[in-house]
Amino acid sequence: MSNRGGELEQSGTHSSIGQFEHVVFMGTFNADSFKPQIEGWLRELDLAGVGLFVADNQSTDNTLAWMRELIADLNCFSDIAVNDKNYGGYGNLAINLHRFETAKWVTTLHQDDCYSVSHIQNHRKVISNSGTGLGMVCSEAISVSPNGRRLGYPRAQWLLEDNTDPITVFLANLRNHAFPFSGATFSKDVLLNYPIPWHSTAFPDTEIVMKMAVDYKTKFASDATVYYLENPSSESHSLTSQDRDFGAFQALLRVFAHPNYKVLCELLSKDETPNFLKALDEGISLRFLDPTYRNLMRQAAHEITAQHIGTSHTMADYLVEGYLRVGDVRAIETLRALGASFPTQVAADQEVNIPLASFAKPAQKFEWAATLGAFLPRSLRRRLFRALMATKVGKTVFASWDFDWRKN
Repeated sequence: MSNRGGELEQSGTHSSIGQFEHVVFMGTFNADSFKPQIEGWLRELDLAGVGLFVADNQSTDNTLAWMRELIADLNCFSDIAVNDKNYGGYGNLAINLHRFETAKWVTTLHQDDCYSVSHIQNHRKVISNSGTGLGMVCSEAISVSPNGRRLGYPRAQWLLEDNTDPITVFLANLRNHAFPFSGATFSKDVLLNYPIPWHSTAFPDTEIVMKMAVDYKTKFASDATVYYLENPSSESHSLTSQDRDFGAFQALLRVFAHPNYKVLCELLSKDETPNFLKALDEGISLRFLDPTYRNLMRQAAHEITAQHIGTSHTMADYLVEGYLRVGDVRAIETLRALGASFPTQVAADQEVNIPLASFAKPAQKFEWAATLGAFLPRSLRRRLFRALMATKVGKTVFASWDFDWRKN
């Protein structure tokens, strides 16, 4: 039966993927090189109580043939479809969401990652034990190289507490992809309520989480159940640094322009505002390698923030830099009257002194801190890592994981 144009092939005993409350979504594209891994973990994955939906993005290799055979042998209901075009990773999910008619939850699996047997059921336990307002369940991830070696990059979602407050979630994701899509479970309402321009692959997961932070809670499932491949050929990893910065710039403009950012700013107490502005500035500086995008984004974010919290002396130092660059004398005078303390002249290429070491791979001697997730209880990991982050070396090497903005 032809799958072109998005027609479905079905297996199992149910009539439609639309009948399931919880759908597991897996997008594929030219996945032949990952066939051995997928056949290993997908056969073992406990899919009890969920429907599996596979959507292929017009693969040109044998992915569709062996994936049909594989899911037909699984002990679960499954649908498979072929998109009429290659819509990219997030686009694949977005154009198929309408099929999940009664679904309340959608778990996303990536073809180049691996998942433990209990991954889905761990998420279902979190959902069943949670009240209203849950928007996302995330699992800890262990980063691996293409040859299977564990990497020192600290995918340390475990540094954040369950039910972390919206401001901390927002700032954490500004600094880093703290809640990645791979293996995450979303409320379907979240995916529908925060549509994004999915033609860009640079920032989709972070954009959604930053927008939803004031409306929905995030929780962590127990244990590290995702083995995240740092795949240089993947959609997002293969972007050039310029493409990545451009995508992040566009996405963050949408985030700061979203009505929920005003709501977030209104949650700030007067005492928290200085630390928030500092963390906001640091987070943007850590996100961008390109100084032009970095400075434009910082200025835009500060201007929009001032719109919500007011142009007071706490904002002055952050606002004045942009006007110094263009020489707006009247604005500079007004901002100085509000308390801005920048020097009288700022060179066009001057940068705020934010450590950018987190873009590089952590030094070898600190790799133990990045892989603690495999060996120690979460509470102990947090204490040890926070002790490290209290040092100057820790704040430099792992700057993008410094989520404790209230103590900055």
